[in-house]
Amino acid sequence: MRETSKKLFNNFTSTKLNKLLTLIILVTVLVFVNILSERIPWKYDMTFEKIFSLSDQTHKVLADLERKVNIIAFYQEGKEDATVKALLGEYVKHSRGKINVQFADADTNPLLAKKYDRDNKGLFNETIVFESEDAVKTVTSSDIYSLNDAYGKTFSGEQQFTGAILYVTSPNLSRIYFLEGHQETNLEENLFKLKSKIESEAGAVESLNLIKSGGVPEDADVVVVVSPKRDLSTDERTLLQNYLAKGGKALFLFDVLGPDTELTNFKKLLEYYGIGIENNFVVEEDSYSFYSDNKMFLVPYYESHSIVDSLNSESLAIIFPYTLRLEELETDDRNLIIEPLLKTSEYSWARYNLTDATASKTTDDISGPCVVAYAVTRDNTDDRFGDTRIIVAGNAKFIENNMLDIQGNIDFFMNSVNWVQGRKDTLAIRPKMMNSNRMIVRGAGYIVLLLVSVIGIPMTVFGTGLIIWLRRRHA
Repeated sequence: MRETSKKLFNNFTSTKLNKLLTLIILVTVLVFVNILSERIPWKYDMTFEKIFSLSDQTHKVLADLERKVNIIAFYQEGKEDATVKALLGEYVKHSRGKINVQFADADTNPLLAKKYDRDNKGLFNETIVFESEDAVKTVTSSDIYSLNDAYGKTFSGEQQFTGAILYVTSPNLSRIYFLEGHQETNLEENLFKLKSKIESEAGAVESLNLIKSGGVPEDADVVVVVSPKRDLSTDERTLLQNYLAKGGKALFLFDVLGPDTELTNFKKLLEYYGIGIENNFVVEEDSYSFYSDNKMFLVPYYESHSIVDSLNSESLAIIFPYTLRLEELETDDRNLIIEPLLKTSEYSWARYNLTDATASKTTDDISGPCVVAYAVTRDNTDDRFGDTRIIVAGNAKFIENNMLDIQGNIDFFMNSVNWVQGRKDTLAIRPKMMNSNRMIVRGAGYIVLLLVSVIGIPMTVFGTGLIIWLRRRHA
């Protein structure tokens, strides 16, 4: 009996000691880990798209910073954006003391907000101000976050912040002028996402009225024409001709117009550079080469060119809704280099008779493939000027706000702007998906997806339930 009691006591004591020893070891480990974490601030970005990690390009921008940058993030006190706050912390951490960040409430600090309200439109919370010396750039919450039914929620924080830092620290901004006065697509209403993107790559965006200005300003790096619906005057055409003849750079983006609309002076201007534009529209019959179930929403193929090579290698699609077929004209000008960029499939066709309502291809329609974008270079014989470079595209809708979430669209435009300037140091920081992966559904895929989701999955569930019910009934 005594031996049994002694044995039980020893077992009890041993168990207690083991538990106590385990507890001591556990507490020691926790204390050690806590001290270590305080001394070494380990962080690991667990997000799928690495939202809180800076790209190599941003690291290079921060490493090359010579001027200090002050960042003031205006948010309601206690309601700061945690994602923005964490990302800005990474900028501070890797800036070698060049970046300072402070948070302020615009409602309780109205004088501070007014100081950075350069355009007198009001500066409100959820606005981040980047300042370096006299240069100021603002980024709003709508610039950072984008919500699209097809692509989910995207976060463009790094893209916007790095672009803003470049904007306020770059001594020479590219100046991009958008032509107006011919019912072009409105820059502030329909192209504000594009404007923000250009500014995020250290570019300044201006409007250009040739009649008021008397010509293209001397500081213009690129002139962009977006979907004109009225023609140039003869004087305006001469002004653009003079600009291009002196090594000017331009993008001409056209849309399908009504049957009675003529752009005669635009046509004459581009004919000199070997490109013909006539009012028409392209229909794509290859199910892999149109978007969703719309045969006029083209997904064109890429030709070999530095503008589109990166898009092709990354399998990024471009979507052109309602597009013109362009024509390369015969020319004896040996100084002219005309290169196709985008073309449709051999199953496509173009209709020039816009009053013909026939749904299918007729004998009057032009068979594909149809080239819908060209790059043109004209070697300048005058050594005082550089080469003339222009892009001509049979679509302008691809850069409107509702189409700019498609990465291929924005990359094609920005690559074109950089190519005409001879720039290669582009800022290719992609927006990051926060809750979904993007998917572009082409023609045949749209039908398959529709059949599977609307018919296939429900019928599978119904069939499985029916089989189980029948088995139980006859069991």
